[in-house]
Amino acid sequence: MNNEQILLTKIEKEKEYISFLAHEIKNPLEIMNESLSLLADKVLGNINSEQKEIINIISNNISKLNYLVEDILYASKIEAANFALKKESIKIASLISEIINNLKLSYQQQQINFIFEPNNELTQIKINIDPLKIEQVFLNILVNAIKFVPQENGQIKIKLIKPEDHLL
Repeated sequence: MNNEQILLTKIEKEKEYISFLAHEIKNPLEIMNESLSLLADKVLGNINSEQKEIINIISNNISKLNYLVEDILYASKIEAANFALKKESIKIASLISEIINNLKLSYQQQQINFIFEPNNELTQIKINIDPLKIEQVFLNILVNAIKFVPQENGQIKIKLIKPEDHLL
């Protein structure tokens, strides 16, 4: 490989990393924004004018963060990083359940029904994995699923099964 090919490969890896990072940062911001919408639309109860003002401030700052994230990510010259995994022994069913509960609250107004069906024998199974990284993966999958589900009475079903020698 000559220097030009090495440089092109490096640039391509940087583009992939920037795209990945932008997606990972924007999903939590989108969830925060949806949660704020629940408050602003008084779905969870009445709010006073001071609370409405605070909600607007937070919402505006989330928008600014979205803008800054895109600006920084596109402008920076990030070299492809080696991700260090911080593995822990976790109950995957508990992690998925926690993620779904957070999403249920955030997307309550859209009346999206999340159904989690773990196989009973799998609820106690622990796996060694980086919980933050796998949470990002599940969040990405579920947030993307939300985009393609009917806005009212939509349903997202998550099953945890064990075909032969691995979890799915």
